[in-house]
Amino acid sequence: GNPNSIEDKIVEYARRNLDGFHIADQDQFLAKIHTLYQQNRGILSSKAPHVLTAAVLYVLLNHEGIRVTQAQMASKFNCSITSIRDSQKIFQKSLKYHVYDGERIIKSNVP
Repeated sequence: GNPNSIEDKIVEYARRNLDGFHIADQDQFLAKIHTLYQQNRGILSSKAPHVLTAAVLYVLLNHEGIRVTQAQMASKFNCSITSIRDSQKIFQKSLKYHVYDGERIIKSNVP
């Protein structure tokens, strides 16, 4: 993709911050991040990439069964919990209905 696009920045920030999290398939995980952003690009384009990364990682890591808190993500990405919460709701809603990872639709029931 275009290295200056917001989704590529988010994927890059996420990739750099995955150390210490045990993710089986990192490429697939990053592909999901890319898809989640693209599904919501219209609503999220005004938000800062580091905030979006914090929010999408919070949602997806917990979805994968890796417990992280909003406070952890806020300090990791140097943003406020409130700013994470706004974007998180959008990502969570999207994940609940459909995530397409390039091959198949992954259904999900995040509350």
